[in-house]
Amino acid sequence: MTPALTFATAWIALHAGLHLADHWLQTQHLLCTKRLAVA
Repeated sequence: MTPALTFATAWIALHAGLHLADHWLQTQHLLCTKRLAVA
């Protein structure tokens, strides 16, 4: 693999990971809000 391709792959993986983490945190927040609303 060329350095550019390696960098691009790492960049995409990093952004995908951040996006997934952000989505997961939002989901957790919504679940907590629903639990509090029910409680």
